[in-house]
Amino acid sequence: MLLAMLAMASYSTVDGIFVDKKLGDDAMKAIVAVWPIFPLFMACSLMLGLGASSMISYYLAKDKKQVARAIFSSIFYFIFPLSIVLGLLLGIYPEKFLLWFAKGLSSHVEQMSIEYLRGIGYGLFGILIHPILDICVINDKRPRFAMFAMFLGAISNIVLNYFFLFIWEFGIIGSAYATVLGHIIGTLVLLVHYIPRESLLQRLEKFRVQCRHSHFQCLVPLFELLRICLDKKGDLYFITTFRLRYILRSCKFGSPYALSEVSVAFIMWLYNRTLQRIGGEDALAVYSAILYSGFGFFTILLALAESIQPIASFNYGLRNFIRLKNLLRFYIVVEIVLALSVYLLFLVFREQIAMAFLQDSLLKAQSIEAMSVYFSGFIFLGANLIIALYLQSLQRPLSAFFVTMSYTLIFLALLLPFMADYYGLQGAYIAYPISQIFALLASIVILFYEIKFGLFQYQKKH
Repeated sequence: MLLAMLAMASYSTVDGIFVDKKLGDDAMKAIVAVWPIFPLFMACSLMLGLGASSMISYYLAKDKKQVARAIFSSIFYFIFPLSIVLGLLLGIYPEKFLLWFAKGLSSHVEQMSIEYLRGIGYGLFGILIHPILDICVINDKRPRFAMFAMFLGAISNIVLNYFFLFIWEFGIIGSAYATVLGHIIGTLVLLVHYIPRESLLQRLEKFRVQCRHSHFQCLVPLFELLRICLDKKGDLYFITTFRLRYILRSCKFGSPYALSEVSVAFIMWLYNRTLQRIGGEDALAVYSAILYSGFGFFTILLALAESIQPIASFNYGLRNFIRLKNLLRFYIVVEIVLALSVYLLFLVFREQIAMAFLQDSLLKAQSIEAMSVYFSGFIFLGANLIIALYLQSLQRPLSAFFVTMSYTLIFLALLLPFMADYYGLQGAYIAYPISQIFALLASIVILFYEIKFGLFQYQKKH
């Protein structure tokens, strides 16, 4: 899980390193200015994907495979044309999207933002469909295949970034092309899993035999690879069914994940507006370094936190409350130790990390100071992630939602404008760890309430 999530995080991290080395700090400002738009698109994808995956898992467990296929097919037939339309709108009218998310940019940075949005727009369908296919492949008992597709997409992104930026010199739109093509490659690989394989295997075998006895013997290994990919274990594949009720139910079950992504988008937008107001475009460059370098840190914490879900759900089903209490203590301790270790590792290599994303010496110095303050909040964020996912695993969605909103939106949205107005840039950066401390206090209160009045009442009654 950790490796797959790090592969996904590498899409953004590698983009940042390559873009800054080739195009400079202005390109970093251009990308971070439009970044809030992407969590909004991902909110749509995750709402449908995660909502559908919960239903698919349920019906597969009930051996109702045709219903699971109908859910998956309905989701795909809905999101694919929707992603095409959204992508075309973004590609054709990037200026209008930019006006919604960023104003007051210099003409050079603004033009780079427009070019980046245009490049992303034409391949947006890959970015939106890739996570849905990946989630459903994992639910269909092929996690290794999903990881393979993720790694292939990530490696393709790195290679294409190098060629588009350094060899062919496409400019910032080249980085956008590399990102979307990486996702499209991963999507195409995953689509193989969902093709009804019997008739296709027969055709592939026929072509393989013909190639072996012709001048195209070099294609035989390719057909062998395709045969291995198609000879899969799993129950999901495309069927000619579309049910609107499955779309609506997926939206219902996936709405908490969508709200979380919308919260992230709002906070990014709020940080952009606040930093640009008090520090100009240079502050945007510093914030871009924070976001790019923070992806790996956050991914490590999230991977550990997500691993608690199956263990907690299993023990809750067995009503093993003693183990559930010990599990929570263990995970919180491990998460805090891990967060502290990664933070200390960052402090050791902070100069090298800053150099990877910024060129200007003054901006690098500012980013080192900003990241040292900002990343201290991840120590508390890890515990918040554990509590939120623990409550969600134990069928406490409302409490999990409040915990999630606490560490993603509520406290930071209240603190950031106040801290920035009174303490400037330093106040804006320190608002993040302070908000995580307040969120952790709120999480502890919610957790104690659930323990006392909800989670373990079955144990007390019996």
